[in-house]
Amino acid sequence: MKSIKNQLLILIFLLFAIKGNSLWLKNIPVLLTQPDGTQIQAYATGDEFHNWVHKVGFKINRNQKK
Repeated sequence: MKSIKNQLLILIFLLFAIKGNSLWLKNIPVLLTQPDGTQIQAYATGDEFHNWVHKVGFKINRNQKK
């Protein structure tokens, strides 16, 4: 019986450790400033590994050319 309790505690700990490593945010308001000075109200969604900025049905891409 003690072995089953230990296994259950280890399983619960592993589930929390796996799930607790990132925080998913959705539709956080951000203010983007374009090179010409105009500002766009948009939303950021994602976590620290996979995230994007969007505006009601459109994904906003950054131009990598400078």
